[in-house]
Amino acid sequence: MPPRDPLSLRELEVCQWAAEGKQVSDIAKILGITPRTVTFHLERIAEKLGASNKSQAISWALKQGLVRLNIDAALVGNVDEDGQ
Repeated sequence: MPPRDPLSLRELEVCQWAAEGKQVSDIAKILGITPRTVTFHLERIAEKLGASNKSQAISWALKQGLVRLNIDAALVGNVDEDGQ
């Protein structure tokens, strides 16, 4: 389902950081805005995507390709049976 209105650049930035698992306070520090502004953007993202909450909005944004996870940052080497 495409967004009702396109997400703004700032909304996409907030959405990207939220998808990476950052908390509101962390996103605020990274982007140099207040936590309340981050919350506002997350509410607008959910509204624009027709989601009922932030988690659903982030999930839908990922599914629609609006944001992508940074998989390279999440890569972990294989661990053998001895835990090494």
